[in-house]
Amino acid sequence: MGDNTSICSECGANIHGHKCDNCGAFVKLLAYGYNVKKAPTGGYLLEDDGQPIYSFKSTGSKTVGALIDRTGAPREILERELALLASTKAHVEETEEEEEVLVKYRSSLVTPDYLAEQVWDGKTAPVYIVRHFDDDQFKTEVEISLGEADDRGREIIYRPVYNEHLLTGMVTVPQKAVKTNFDELIQETFDYLGQTEFFDPCGKEEQVRLTGLIVMGSWFLDRMIPNTAIPVAGFGRFAPIIPIRGPSETGKNRLANMFRFLSYRPFFVESTHRIPSLFRPLSLWKGTLIMDEADFYKTGPQADITQFLNCRATGTPISRQNPDKVSESQVFESFGITILTQRQHFDDNATESRSVPFYTERTSHKIPTIELDEVVEWGLRLQNKLLYLRLMYWNRFKIDKRYWVSGISDHRLNSALLPTVSLIKFEPKIQGIIEKCVIPIERAKRQIKATSTDGRLVNFLWDKIIDGYYLIHNLHYCVLDRFEIITGDDGEVEDKIPVALTTSKIKESAGIGYKTTRKALNSLNMTPEEAPPRARIGKYSSRPIWFIPEKLEKHLREFVIDYEENSIFEKLGLNVPHVPDVPLPNTRYLLDAYMKNTIQETPIGGLQVEQVEQVEQNDPVVDEEEEKKTTPERPPHVEDATIRPDIEKEKTIVNRLVKAIKMEKQVGELWPQTYLTDRGISQFDAKNIIEGLRLSKLIIQDTEKKHWTVREEEDPR
Repeated sequence: MGDNTSICSECGANIHGHKCDNCGAFVKLLAYGYNVKKAPTGGYLLEDDGQPIYSFKSTGSKTVGALIDRTGAPREILERELALLASTKAHVEETEEEEEVLVKYRSSLVTPDYLAEQVWDGKTAPVYIVRHFDDDQFKTEVEISLGEADDRGREIIYRPVYNEHLLTGMVTVPQKAVKTNFDELIQETFDYLGQTEFFDPCGKEEQVRLTGLIVMGSWFLDRMIPNTAIPVAGFGRFAPIIPIRGPSETGKNRLANMFRFLSYRPFFVESTHRIPSLFRPLSLWKGTLIMDEADFYKTGPQADITQFLNCRATGTPISRQNPDKVSESQVFESFGITILTQRQHFDDNATESRSVPFYTERTSHKIPTIELDEVVEWGLRLQNKLLYLRLMYWNRFKIDKRYWVSGISDHRLNSALLPTVSLIKFEPKIQGIIEKCVIPIERAKRQIKATSTDGRLVNFLWDKIIDGYYLIHNLHYCVLDRFEIITGDDGEVEDKIPVALTTSKIKESAGIGYKTTRKALNSLNMTPEEAPPRARIGKYSSRPIWFIPEKLEKHLREFVIDYEENSIFEKLGLNVPHVPDVPLPNTRYLLDAYMKNTIQETPIGGLQVEQVEQVEQNDPVVDEEEEKKTTPERPPHVEDATIRPDIEKEKTIVNRLVKAIKMEKQVGELWPQTYLTDRGISQFDAKNIIEGLRLSKLIIQDTEKKHWTVREEEDPR
């Protein structure tokens, strides 16, 4: 782009300003290194050294403003040249035609037939790379028409986004699509994240890799959005918040910038309390938010930033009404991974539970004090390859929402890992990284949750129960504060009078206020509905802290750091019930068909799949008459419609499963589930059936080797 000093095209004199002092001629746009010419398809193109960088149809004030932003030329010159262009009859006709066209700017387009992604080489105007799903070839498009029209009948044309976010580097998009495969890219990503001179993980290499894989999943995160006839906001999707936490000078910004190039269309900003400056541009770019120095004064449930992050995690749009015209509303979509650098955790428990944190440490190595150019160069290469994989595999990428990662019980952590789990199909070694790192991540999340109001209250109640301060009063459990000891004249204990724990005692001991405690108890929802609000415990009438053991068990798993599952039932002397909505650590869903095939190719508990089928064929024949004798008759008032039609078939399959395990004496961890799902039982029902057999002790699992056996007992026959 030229400066304000140019040469007059009429007399050759130097010009300082808009007009030649020698001959009076006006400066032309060409003097600034630009040219405007008629486009072959209609309209006009702004060229820079012969390369088109901007297309436009009309010559109004908006076009002048856009050309000023791109050229830096004075408004007087631009208005004069555009007026000359508009003076011809041909242009007048085209302008009238162009009024029937509405231009919308989108960074990507997804249709049932193809996927279009914006690319930009940093020199010319951005374009779309398009891949049709029935063809592996790519083609380039300047604009795309989907055959749509607005309410005025104007044709809608889509063009790539080209604004200051892109020009200043706040948003980074690929330059082109570079051919690769998942195996090659994942290995190169691990090499990239493993460069100590880029960032020192201080012994957390595997966790850096896992977090990087979660960020890479952002390229396929939109595959989680329900494919329904009409859009349903805030449903069936989840994008985690990745806070990179640590003291000053521990490399938080370095790691965030490395993740920046692994993420889908990153939008990089410094911390701001002006939430509209976040959700408005993100509604346009629909990518990953990278926010540096994201330590906010207020991060409680009512804070704007936490509400925005919670909406972004679930894809809930933000609505704004026009105050001058209340009938007009604006809706801003924002769904995607959020990467933050911060020193402190969120005060809002809901926002914190949506987070997958990484904690940085100060390095002991002398690494470059300023980021190297190689970080950007390498990152841009990875971005180009990630674009290729998105274009090639988007329509084939499946996210199994039923899958549970082995060893964890945190629902949102499991949801955050689902896109990463889907990569196992392309690179099996990812499974080992997940299994190695998820337990420390879940423990770190639980440590933060333990400091919240709910966490402090649950830990306080658990400490009381561990010390034996609990009581059954009219069939309901309550927590005690202490026992008043009554001693005789000889000093021996004659009686222990229970004293109920109340909100006032909690405030004295734990520092949690009365109202806060009651609000927390109501939200925890562990009080029996039949329990009275007041009761006489010992000598005093008070408002006790009631609890249902099964419900408190769920909260103990969530908030108590070193809690071992079902410990409360052992403490209270109760049998361990089945808690279906809290997954046990050994609960593990198979992946889709591809993981199922992988498992079937290897021995399962000493059996191959063909042998499993043979076991079923060799099952002893059950005598039908004997089975009728042992099957109780249904009451006459029970209608057939209330009985599942396949229940008898499932019973037969379950009986054969137990017999097959008994014949083999010992089978592998996943063998029973594979046996059931191969015979038409869903994974969900198979899991519940196996858990029921375990609780009834018909089958027993070794706690160390995870092998299944059948309980040895005398044959009743």
